[in-house]
Amino acid sequence: MKWQDQYSVNHPLMDQQHKQLFEILNQLEGHILKEEALDYFLETLEQLSDFAWEHFKAEETILEELKIEGLQDHMDKHQSFKKKIMAMTQSFFKQPDLKQVEEAYSFLSHWLVDHILEEDMKYKM
Repeated sequence: MKWQDQYSVNHPLMDQQHKQLFEILNQLEGHILKEEALDYFLETLEQLSDFAWEHFKAEETILEELKIEGLQDHMDKHQSFKKKIMAMTQSFFKQPDLKQVEEAYSFLSHWLVDHILEEDMKYKM
Protein backbone atom coordinates (compact mmCIF):
# COMPACT_ATOMS: atom_id res chain seq x y z
CA MET A 1 0.00 0.00 0.00
CA LYS A 2 1.29 3.38 -0.90
CA TRP A 3 0.22 6.66 0.65
CA GLN A 4 -1.19 9.03 -1.94
CA ASP A 5 -1.96 12.72 -1.64
CA GLN A 6 -5.63 11.98 -2.29
CA TYR A 7 -5.77 10.38 1.18
CA SER A 8 -4.80 13.61 2.94
CA VAL A 9 -7.46 15.23 5.12
CA ASN A 10 -5.22 18.29 5.51
CA HIS A 11 -4.88 17.79 9.23
CA PRO A 12 -1.23 17.14 10.19
CA LEU A 13 -1.91 14.76 13.08
CA MET A 14 -4.57 12.76 11.26
CA ASP A 15 -2.47 12.48 8.09
CA GLN A 16 0.56 11.38 10.11
CA GLN A 17 -1.50 8.76 11.92
CA HIS A 18 -3.07 7.52 8.70
CA LYS A 19 0.41 7.16 7.21
CA GLN A 20 1.47 5.14 10.28
CA LEU A 21 -1.49 2.80 9.75
CA PHE A 22 -0.34 2.34 6.14
CA GLU A 23 3.15 1.50 7.40
CA ILE A 24 1.83 -1.15 9.78
CA LEU A 25 -0.21 -2.75 7.00
CA ASN A 26 2.86 -2.64 4.76
CA GLN A 27 4.74 -4.58 7.45
CA LEU A 28 2.04 -7.23 7.33
CA GLU A 29 2.24 -7.36 3.55
CA GLY A 30 6.02 -7.76 3.82
CA HIS A 31 5.58 -10.69 6.20
CA ILE A 32 3.16 -12.31 3.75
CA LEU A 33 5.58 -11.87 0.85
CA LYS A 34 8.47 -13.29 2.88
CA GLU A 35 6.29 -16.25 3.89
CA GLU A 36 6.70 -15.38 7.56
CA ALA A 37 3.17 -14.08 8.08
CA LEU A 38 2.16 -16.86 10.45
CA ASP A 39 5.02 -15.95 12.76
CA TYR A 40 4.24 -12.24 12.87
CA PHE A 41 0.49 -11.95 12.25
CA LEU A 42 -0.67 -11.63 15.87
CA GLU A 43 2.16 -9.25 16.73
CA THR A 44 1.37 -7.04 13.73
CA LEU A 45 -2.36 -7.22 14.38
CA GLU A 46 -1.78 -6.16 17.98
CA GLN A 47 0.41 -3.27 16.83
CA LEU A 48 -2.28 -2.24 14.35
CA SER A 49 -5.11 -2.46 16.85
CA ASP A 50 -3.19 -0.55 19.54
CA PHE A 51 -2.34 2.24 17.14
CA ALA A 52 -5.80 2.26 15.54
CA TRP A 53 -7.43 2.64 18.96
CA GLU A 54 -5.11 5.57 19.71
CA HIS A 55 -5.90 7.10 16.32
CA PHE A 56 -9.66 6.63 16.69
CA LYS A 57 -9.60 8.34 20.08
CA ALA A 58 -7.62 11.29 18.71
CA GLU A 59 -9.78 11.55 15.61
CA GLU A 60 -13.02 11.39 17.56
CA THR A 61 -11.79 14.09 19.93
CA ILE A 62 -10.93 16.36 17.01
CA LEU A 63 -14.27 15.70 15.32
CA GLU A 64 -16.09 16.42 18.56
CA GLU A 65 -14.22 19.72 18.98
CA LEU A 66 -15.09 20.65 15.38
CA LYS A 67 -18.72 19.70 16.03
CA ILE A 68 -18.75 17.53 12.92
CA GLU A 69 -22.18 16.28 11.93
CA GLY A 70 -22.51 12.50 11.96
CA LEU A 71 -19.95 11.95 14.70
CA GLN A 72 -21.86 9.06 16.28
CA ASP A 73 -22.04 7.23 12.95
CA HIS A 74 -18.30 7.75 12.51
CA MET A 75 -17.65 6.40 15.99
CA ASP A 76 -19.89 3.41 15.27
CA LYS A 77 -17.76 2.58 12.23
CA HIS A 78 -14.66 2.67 14.43
CA GLN A 79 -16.35 0.38 16.93
CA SER A 80 -17.32 -2.05 14.18
CA PHE A 81 -13.70 -2.12 13.02
CA LYS A 82 -12.53 -2.87 16.56
CA LYS A 83 -14.93 -5.81 16.77
CA LYS A 84 -13.68 -7.15 13.43
CA ILE A 85 -10.06 -7.00 14.65
CA MET A 86 -11.01 -8.90 17.81
CA ALA A 87 -12.83 -11.53 15.75
CA MET A 88 -9.80 -11.94 13.48
CA THR A 89 -7.57 -12.42 16.49
CA GLN A 90 -9.83 -15.03 18.05
CA SER A 91 -10.20 -16.89 14.75
CA PHE A 92 -6.45 -16.96 14.22
CA PHE A 93 -5.89 -18.31 17.74
CA LYS A 94 -8.28 -21.17 17.02
CA GLN A 95 -6.75 -22.13 13.68
CA PRO A 96 -3.78 -20.17 12.41
CA ASP A 97 -3.33 -20.40 8.65
CA LEU A 98 -1.99 -18.26 5.84
CA LYS A 99 -5.38 -17.88 4.16
CA GLN A 100 -6.71 -16.07 7.25
CA VAL A 101 -3.73 -13.74 7.22
CA GLU A 102 -4.19 -12.92 3.54
CA GLU A 103 -7.92 -12.34 4.01
CA ALA A 104 -7.23 -10.14 7.02
CA TYR A 105 -4.70 -8.08 5.06
CA SER A 106 -7.18 -7.65 2.21
CA PHE A 107 -9.94 -6.56 4.57
CA LEU A 108 -7.72 -4.21 6.58
CA SER A 109 -6.12 -2.50 3.60
CA HIS A 110 -9.46 -2.00 1.83
CA TRP A 111 -11.15 -0.83 5.02
CA LEU A 112 -8.47 1.77 5.70
CA VAL A 113 -8.53 3.28 2.22
CA ASP A 114 -12.32 3.18 2.00
CA HIS A 115 -12.71 4.70 5.46
CA ILE A 116 -10.35 7.55 4.69
CA LEU A 117 -11.89 8.31 1.30
CA GLU A 118 -15.53 7.88 2.30
CA GLU A 119 -15.66 8.88 5.97
CA ASP A 120 -12.61 10.89 6.93
CA MET A 121 -12.88 13.13 3.87
CA LYS A 122 -16.08 14.49 5.39
CA TYR A 123 -13.90 16.51 7.78
CA LYS A 124 -11.16 17.45 5.32
CA MET A 125 -9.77 20.83 6.26
